[in-house]
Amino acid sequence: YQGQVCTPAHQKRMLNIIRGYLYINELIYARDNHFLCSSLIASVNGYTIAPADYKREPNVSIYYYRDTPFFSGYKMTYMQRGNYVAVINPLFWSEVMSDDPTLQWGVYDTVTKTFFSLSNEASAATFSPLIHLNDLTVQRNGYLYATVYSTKRPIAAIVATSYQRLITHFYNHLIFALPAGILGSLVLLLLWLRIRQNYLSPKRKLQRALEKHQLCLYYQPIIDIKTEKCIGAEALLRWPGEQGQVMNPAEFIPLAEKEGMIEQVTDYVIDNVFRDLGDYLATHADRYVSINLSASDFHTSRLIARINQKTEQYAVRPQQIKFEVTEHAFLDVEKMTPIILAFRQAGYEV
Repeated sequence: YQGQVCTPAHQKRMLNIIRGYLYINELIYARDNHFLCSSLIASVNGYTIAPADYKREPNVSIYYYRDTPFFSGYKMTYMQRGNYVAVINPLFWSEVMSDDPTLQWGVYDTVTKTFFSLSNEASAATFSPLIHLNDLTVQRNGYLYATVYSTKRPIAAIVATSYQRLITHFYNHLIFALPAGILGSLVLLLLWLRIRQNYLSPKRKLQRALEKHQLCLYYQPIIDIKTEKCIGAEALLRWPGEQGQVMNPAEFIPLAEKEGMIEQVTDYVIDNVFRDLGDYLATHADRYVSINLSASDFHTSRLIARINQKTEQYAVRPQQIKFEVTEHAFLDVEKMTPIILAFRQAGYEV
């Protein structure tokens, strides 16, 4: 950015940068360790953060679990490079799926020996002493702890579960398997693994998410810089996970395109946008909503028929619906051009 810093134009530029990165909560402009402003906060009177937990030449600094005016009351991770600082929720660093209520985990920096992500049940006071042990597995206070190191980055994870639960599961599986014999156990195990693999496949997960309405739409206001008034909103599709993490469309839209599910996802978005904003748009002719669509949605006329049906149902003007083509797939211009022209002739902006 070449203009004056911490101005509305600078803030808008920072906001545009982080829009495509779901795991980045905020972007801050700084000079050394003096945090001056962010994409949402114009000024904090030159907040100075305490020295970094980790530094690397020439201009990288990382601050773990810091409570700052930018996220007051929350201990976030601040990753600085040069004049810009990315703010990340520590829980985003780990994603765990388990039915074990006793499961605890933490991820730490092997250079500074500092935890930067802990599960809600985990305690840094309990986990920190384990960093200095040579043993990869340790039993303490009724829990079994296991440590694993990354082969690519200076990080490691410690996972703990109740030792009693582990023993109980072991004996339950043993009692079940022995009467059937080794061969029967192997057959059951292979069958279970195949079923579980199919159940946990990305395609099945996405199908269940659509059926259970687990995908969420968030609406980001669109502000007119001249009038500083809200003139519309952009519909952003997100996929919340079981542990609180949220998946970016850049991760699951290509999956939908590959598995032939993109029409289901698009219909899901269209139905929910009109359910959420249809009545509002009908009574606010000066507002509009922008919807992101896959390039493959413009290969047939199916979609325009569905959109027309929705605008007629909710009495929404075509000019209030705008579409943006995402770049997840190769743009087949010959196929798309007639459909895009049909959208524009009907009054929609593409």
